[in-house]
Formats: sequence, structure tokens, C-alpha cells
Amino acid sequence: MITKIKYLIIIACFIALISFCGGADKAKNENGKAVPQQVEKKVTTDASALKIPFKENKLSNGMRLITLEEHSSPVVAVYLFYHVGSKNDRPDRRGFAHLFEHMMFRGSKNLGDKDPSIYIENIGGYSNAFTQNDLTCYISKVPSNQLELVFWLESERLGFLKINQEGFDAERNVVAEEYRSYAEKPYGTLLEKILPQIFPNNPYKWEVIGDMNDLKQASISDLQNYWEKYYVPNNATLVVVGDINPEKVAELSKKYFEWIPSGKNIEPLKFEQSTIDKSKIIKIKEHKGPAPIVGNIYYTVPSGHPDSYKLDLLSNILGENESSELYQELVIDKKIANISMSMNYTAEKEGIFIVGAVLEVLSSKKEECLKIIADKIEKMKNQGPSDEELLKAKNNALKGLITNQLSVSRLAGLLGYKAVIENNTNAINEEYKLINSITIEDIKNVAKKYLDPNKKFTVYIEPALGKDKEEAEPKIEKNNNTKSPDFNGKPGLVRPNYIPNEPPIADEINWKDSTEVYSEKLANGLQVEVIEKHKLPYARFFLGITKGAITDPVNKPGTANMAMSMITKGTKNFDYKTLTKELDLYAISLYGNCNYDTSSVYASTLVNESDRAMNYFSDVIKYPNFPQEHLDILREQMKTGKAISEKEPRYLVRRYLRTVIYGDHPYGRTIDGDLKDYDNITNSDLKNWWQSHIIPENCTLYIAGDIKKDDAIKLVKKYFADWKSDKKADDAKLAEFPKKDKNHIYIYNLEGNQTQIRVAHLSITRKDPRFFASQVLSTIFGGTFNSRLNKSIRIEKGLTYGSSGGIYPDKRVGIMNIGTFTKNETVSEAVKAIIDEITKLKTNPPTLEETKDAIRYLTGSFVLEREAFDSLVDDKWLIKSEDLPSDYIEQYLKSISKVTPVELAKIAKELFDEEHLAIVCVGPAKEIKDKLEKIAPVTVLNK
Repeated sequence: MITKIKYLIIIACFIALISFCGGADKAKNENGKAVPQQVEKKVTTDASALKIPFKENKLSNGMRLITLEEHSSPVVAVYLFYHVGSKNDRPDRRGFAHLFEHMMFRGSKNLGDKDPSIYIENIGGYSNAFTQNDLTCYISKVPSNQLELVFWLESERLGFLKINQEGFDAERNVVAEEYRSYAEKPYGTLLEKILPQIFPNNPYKWEVIGDMNDLKQASISDLQNYWEKYYVPNNATLVVVGDINPEKVAELSKKYFEWIPSGKNIEPLKFEQSTIDKSKIIKIKEHKGPAPIVGNIYYTVPSGHPDSYKLDLLSNILGENESSELYQELVIDKKIANISMSMNYTAEKEGIFIVGAVLEVLSSKKEECLKIIADKIEKMKNQGPSDEELLKAKNNALKGLITNQLSVSRLAGLLGYKAVIENNTNAINEEYKLINSITIEDIKNVAKKYLDPNKKFTVYIEPALGKDKEEAEPKIEKNNNTKSPDFNGKPGLVRPNYIPNEPPIADEINWKDSTEVYSEKLANGLQVEVIEKHKLPYARFFLGITKGAITDPVNKPGTANMAMSMITKGTKNFDYKTLTKELDLYAISLYGNCNYDTSSVYASTLVNESDRAMNYFSDVIKYPNFPQEHLDILREQMKTGKAISEKEPRYLVRRYLRTVIYGDHPYGRTIDGDLKDYDNITNSDLKNWWQSHIIPENCTLYIAGDIKKDDAIKLVKKYFADWKSDKKADDAKLAEFPKKDKNHIYIYNLEGNQTQIRVAHLSITRKDPRFFASQVLSTIFGGTFNSRLNKSIRIEKGLTYGSSGGIYPDKRVGIMNIGTFTKNETVSEAVKAIIDEITKLKTNPPTLEETKDAIRYLTGSFVLEREAFDSLVDDKWLIKSEDLPSDYIEQYLKSISKVTPVELAKIAKELFDEEHLAIVCVGPAKEIKDKLEKIAPVTVLNK
């Protein structure tokens, strides 16, 4: 997995997600009327006491060890950082750091060809890695009693990695598919065009994924040399966070890592700092970017610099939220942009500040937009932010510091980043003080210092109209270098006798969440459930609603989704600007969400603001008024988002799969409707849908966090006791699901170098007695990296970056769904391989070993998934929304533990059908149609 340079890729995220949450703050007077509260001129929670008590030391070979005890659940996260990233790539080997990350999963001297992540998956853990500009990190998250297994595996590949030509060729092909998958996305080629212009003289100018021609020329000797140079203990930082004893972890680290000798000292990288003497203009044509984007980029400071925190707050104030002056003027008042954006990005050696906007698809108001941006920046330099703007930025930064502690994985990542990139692990405990000390003058000063109008890049990103396909990238093939010998470890390295030859695997943890849930039903029918979690001063509210997109009027798809997207645009008691300003000011997240069968309203808050947050939360639920002005704005934003989605192959393949699988049933529509539907939905439609479906008896309110149950119930009664509704809509009769048909291939014609593939048929729901066993079978077939499907298509054949498949349930029907992607030349090969694997599942049913591994994976992953702050809420809502037995979770664990190979062989024949498949491909029809016709009849779909 690549973590790309974030500062530009976020552009596509802003556009594609076009979902905005506003904010508000109200209280009631003695007569129950909503009134604004007074602004308090201080941060909303004192986090100075929230120290993260990590421990840090160093092994004799130079490896750094950072540990942190966190006993909320029996889970541990292990992050092993190597201080080497894409900036260390040779100019003629761009992408090498990332390619080498892939090679670390190709086996070792003692594992043979076995991927070490297989062992993590088999005990229900999570294993992955990422490469950035400045570092590479290997991640394992496992039940805490399996920590020694992780240490054994990381020690093994640090000392005895297997490097050979076969594995190298396979992983280069996988990286090529990964490259294509990025390039086929909207704005997917933006970074490779813009980075060389921003960083012309240093290695930040190339993408992490690199250049396919460079990788084509590399040899396995290059790999071995790279491994011996950078993958050494004195260039590594091991971070262990979770249910641990730090002293025991220190002993284990010495046992598994201290015997590996240090490498040579790595010479500091020669790095030329970027400068700009006068403003420059960058113009980029994006063949898959339908919306124009304009903005400015300025050089700033690297990570860890004291000014970086001030720039973070400046970014928040300028344009990171809806209440910012930039958003209000560009989007709300003048309506010349769909979204404003501001971001301070820092890497180890460089930092840049971005401020810009996404315009409407055919907008010509680029210069007007840039003028408004320039005016806002000048105002910030001359006047600085208001007291409220600074308070808002501090509150949001503070909330981020607290939410970063909700997950052991997030904590491990942050600790490692501070240690490796900033060389100051304790910076994580200094942030609150630094942020809270920042003044208005500080913000003015950094704006003056860094946002110089005479030293900036002005960027214009415009659609390349009429051009759908760019020149194909180089193909990866086996190189013609003389074959090198296989490598199986660092020269002369001998494993100590006290380390076992086999990976040590502990018994499964028989764990059950003992958290109590308090339930009460109000007189109006609203069910309330409270889950106390007193770890951090933080709370979440979740209103689950048993009505979703399938209740849309037949001729107005997208109504429910648009209604949920509009709830923070104004209520009976608060206009949009007041609501947005207040929520942003107190760092209260509030938004609605819509699925096919359910909807939800979600809020999160620092616990000191629970009353305020519940006030707004209740108001948007009880009194949304869907103002016409903001409906018009949202409609245009959604049109831009949809225009981008319709350039995205993954979106299109999911969209057309639904059409052919579900037919006329509402599941066959998109939740948000299609582009043609948006203009049909009126203010009255939204009000009618809301009043008919969002009523107390359709809802369950969950409160989880640092709040006592009595206080929570008192809060709910204060704001929801008066919620009543005398209107209720009858459920409409739904169309039948189509019957299975013989194998048929549907091609949606889209030019590009890669084809998205989905293979599916209808299947069972959670209420089917075979469902629990089906999840074991799905795990074996396509649920993990080491599944039969991924092993065949990615690991053995190298056709894709990844594939997955299995049985996925919805409330009314399930689906057997398989997904992957590959270059156009190998589409038919990939489709055949998928069908072959379905057939093999029936003719060569799961073995006892596969069954045991799948059961161990599911029970282990169950523990990991419940580490999430409000995972119990998810469990409770699943049971409620799908009308499952109250002991469903207990049934699940008990049932999967008893599944046998005989049972799996039986349901494989019943639930996997290789003769009645809908096969949807999104790619260039003229290149893939002929070969696919040899597999099954083909229909080319029109938009």
C-alpha cells in the first residue's frame, strides 16, 4: 500500500466525497425555545494532563524501541519503521523503496516462499505496509498474546529475506497494476505532472510509486544491496502499543532483534531545499479530471518545526471547514466554487501550504476565485483571525489530539512518525501546550512570512476535454540482465539457537466484551442505549434509523440521501451560517448518512460540550427545514461529485453490477441517484420524506463515551422527550429480485490501460442458517491476502494488485461478489481464473487445515474489530436494523467455531455457482470484447 504525498491527492478526496457537515450550538430557555449560547473564550477541554506515557530505549545494535501500555482491549499494534523512503531512491531507480516494500512479503530462508503475513492472517491479525517519501513502515495488529509471533516474523525478514528473480518479476507486475489503478482514477496522473515543477531539484519530485521504466531495468542484485544498506537495526524503530507489559516487550525485542548486527552508518542524503524567487504559473490538463481546480502553493517548513503548528491553525482558519470566510464567500455567497480547501503539509525535508478551490465543471471564473483567495490571505496578514476563528482552530486541533488516542494503531503510527521524522518522540506530549499558546499575532506572522504573493505557484488544473485516454505507460517485463543467484539472508548471519525455527503461535483468546449497555425507551417510542467508555474525554452520538434509500419515491431516486446530506443546512431554530459557525467553533462533528436499508445521524464531541452537541444533534433531527438556497448549492456540488465518479472505473463497475444483479429492485439504483435525478428532487420532497420516516419509533439512539448513563439519559430526555410525530409512511411494495441467468458478460466501454472486473450472483442473508458457515467458506475463497483467489490471481499469476471475493449480506438479499482489476491484455485470463477458482471450490473443497485457519482468522479478527471506540454500537445496531436475535454475536462466534470441512463442501455447491454469473467489466470494449466472447456472451452497455 502506498501513502502518497497527501497535499495534492486530497483534492480528489474533497471533490469525490462532496459531503459536508455543518455545525450549530443552541440551548433552550425556560420556555423551551432554542437560543444561542455565549461564546467561551477558551479551549473547550484542558488536555494538558492527557500525557501519553510511552517508554523509549535503544538496543545495543542501534534499533529504537518505543512501547506504550493500553489495556482497553486485548490487542497490540506493532509498527516497524525503516528510515528510508522514495526520497532515497536513485534517480534511475525511482519507485525502488516501494517495490522493495512488496519484496518483504515474498518469504525468507526459514519460511520458504511463504508470505509472513499469512501467519498474521491465520490468527485473525492484520498485516500491511506503506511507503512514503521519508520512511517505510510494516504494520501488524494482532491479539495481544500473539506478539511473539510478530517479533519472530519481523526478525526473520530483517535477517533472512528471500530475494529471487521469480518473486521480483511477480512483484514488479503487481506494482505495474497498482500504478495503473492510480492512473485510471480522476486526477490520477496529477502528481506525476505537478511534483517535478514544485520540487525540480530534489527527490520529492517523483511519486512514491516511481517510474515503471526504471523498475524494468532493476536487478535482484539491486534489491540485495538496498536491503543490506537500509534494512539494518540502526535504521529501524520498533513501536509496540496495546495490551502489553513494556518490560516483557523489551526482553522479547532483545531476544529477536539484538543479535542482528548493525549496518554501516547511512550517510545523510544530499538534499537541496526548494526556493522560489518569483511567482510561477503551473497549468495542467487532466484527462480524467472534469472539474477545474485553482489555487496557490507556497514553500513553508518541514515536520517538527515550531511554525508548523501555527500553519496548521492558519490552514484551518482559512479554508478547512464550511464556516471559514473563504468557503462562505466562494461557495455560499458568490457561488463560483463547489468547495474551498486549505492544507498545511509537512514532510521530513520540506513543507508546503496549499489554498485553493474546486470550481463547477465548466466554470470560467478562475481569476475571480484566485482574487478572493488572495484577498482572504491579505486580510489574514493585516488583521489576523478573530478570537472566535482562533478558538475554533484550537478546539479542532485539540479534538484531533484526543481522537488520535482512540486506536492503538493510530498511536503507534504517530509515535513512530515523531521518532523517525522529527527525532523527538515526546513531541506528541508537547502539542497541546504548543497549540494552546498560539496567538493571533502568531497567525498573522506566519501568514506574512510564508504566504508571500511574490513567491508562490499559481496552479490551474483543467479538464482535457475530448481526450479520454493518455499514452500507455511502459509495460513491465522480465529484464534481460544476467540471472543473479537467489539471496537468503545477510551474508554470514547465523540465527541463535534460542530462537525457534518455526513461528511461535499462541492459543486463541476467548474474549468477550464485558462492557455493559444500559437501555431505556422514552414515552415517545425512542429507544436509547448508553455505553460508558471512560478512557478519554470524548463522546459519540448515533441515531440509527430503520429507513433508507429503498424508501425513495420510485420516480425520485436519491431523495433520502439528499435529505440526510441537508440536515446541517438549516433548521427551524438556526439558519445555516449560525449552525455551521457554532459546530465548527466547538469542534462538534455532525452529519447524516444514508444506506439502502437504514439511515443515521452521527455526532462526536469533546465531553465538556456534550450538552451543546446534543442540543444541535436533536435540532437537526427534529426540525430540519431544507432551505432552497442550500438545496441548490448542494445539488451543484453533487453534480460535480457525480461527474468525477463517472470517470472512476471502480465506481462505474459497482454501479453497473448493481444494475444487472438487482434489476428493478431499489438495490439496483445508486443510493444518491444518478445525475439526471438531482434536478427532480424538491424541497417539499425532502420534507415529506423526513416527516414520514424519521420518527421516534423508527429510531434507536446510542450514546458511547466518557459519560455516565444517568447523565446521558437525562440529556436525551432534555432534548428528545418532546419529539413526536403523527405521520408515518407505509412501506412501498418492492420489485422482485431477478432470477439467475446463464453466464453473461457486460462491458461498460471506458478508455484506459486497465479494466475493472466484478463477477457476481445473488446469495443469502444473515438469517439463512448457512450464513455463519458461508463466512468461513468466504474467508478461504477470497477473504484474505492468502485466500485461494488472491493466491491464484495476484501471487501466482501476477495479474493484479489485489483481488477478493465471498458472500456479502444485505438485509433483503446477499451477493456472491468477486472483484479485481488487471491490464487490458490479461482481462480474459483474469476472468477465466476467477471462474476456475469457483469451480475448484466445489471440486476441491476446503481442507481441514484451511478450515481451521479460517476459523482462527475470524475469531481473531473479531477481537481486533472490537477495539474500535464504538464497535459495540455497530453490533447493537446491526442486530436491531436487521431484526436479528439478541444473542446474534454469541451465535456467530459459537457457530463458526464448529464449522467442518464436510459442511463447507456442501454449501460450496449450494452457494457458489460458476454457471450463472453476471460478469461486469469496465474497460475499452474494442480491446477486450473479442477474447471475452470466448468465455460467455457479451453485451456492451451504454451510459
